[in-house]
This record gives sequence, C-alpha cells and structure tokens, in this order.
Amino acid sequence: MADQSLSSPVAQDHWAATWTPEGHGQFSANAFNYGGQHIGRGDYEGGVHPGFITNQGLHISYGGKEIILKNYQVLSAKIGGSLTSVSQAQDQFKWKAFHGEVRPQFNIPLKAGHERDGKELYIARVRHGDVEGASYAFQGKEHRALDYEVLVFQGNE
Repeated sequence: MADQSLSSPVAQDHWAATWTPEGHGQFSANAFNYGGQHIGRGDYEGGVHPGFITNQGLHISYGGKEIILKNYQVLSAKIGGSLTSVSQAQDQFKWKAFHGEVRPQFNIPLKAGHERDGKELYIARVRHGDVEGASYAFQGKEHRALDYEVLVFQGNE
C-alpha cells in the first residue's frame, strides 16, 4: 500500500474492476493476478487496507506489523458487456513508478482503501529480493520502500 498525503482524494473507481467479498485464502476466477499475486483489501482499525492474498488470508501492514485478515475483498474483473476476460480488465491499468511521496498528477490510482483518518491508500508493489508485494508486509513486519509502483489507470499521462 502507498499513503496519499495530498489534501484532496485522487483515487477513483474504474468500470473494469470491482471488489468481491471472499475470505480464508480464497478468491474467484475473476480475480486480478499480478505475477502470481492477488490483491485484496480488508477492514482493520477503522480503515480499509489493501494487501496481498495467500492461503493464510489477506496480508496487510499496520502499526509496524504484518496483519493477516481472514475476511476481505478481492480485486476482480467486472466481466460483462464488452469486457470478456480478466486479462482484458487488467489491461485497463498499469504500474507507475514513484520515488518517495506519491504525486499522482496525471496518473489516476485505483481506489483501494483509506486509513481511519481518511488518508487514501493505494495498491502498490515493491521489490524485496525476488518477492513483489504491496506496501508491504513481509515476515511478520511492516516495511517501507522509497521506490515502488502504484496501480493506475492506463492511458493517463
């Protein structure tokens, strides 16, 4: 996840994506899949926090720790009409590199979550050795990275 420190909301919903309720390490056939990782979000401490899914559940970072939630929503393709596949839905998005603070400017992040105080949280990934994650719970701890990518709408530059 990446924090959004600008004063007004920037992230938006997208017609090709939806959040589907799941739990206990499960996800639907329509779930987005980035390099073998599925993206989810869950309610925790008054916020909605994005993270990644394993068979244990949704892994989020919070308060310096890795938290695993058993109930969550999965980022999924909104199949119907002209949208016929998950890959077609994923093609509506791209990973945009950032360093330090998120400054979306012409790149619109997908709405993913928020802290208790309303601060937006984005879907982000970082490199940790050979592991790509979403900001970023790893081995029981919360980690931060200066260089990361945020999932944004395709075609905005």
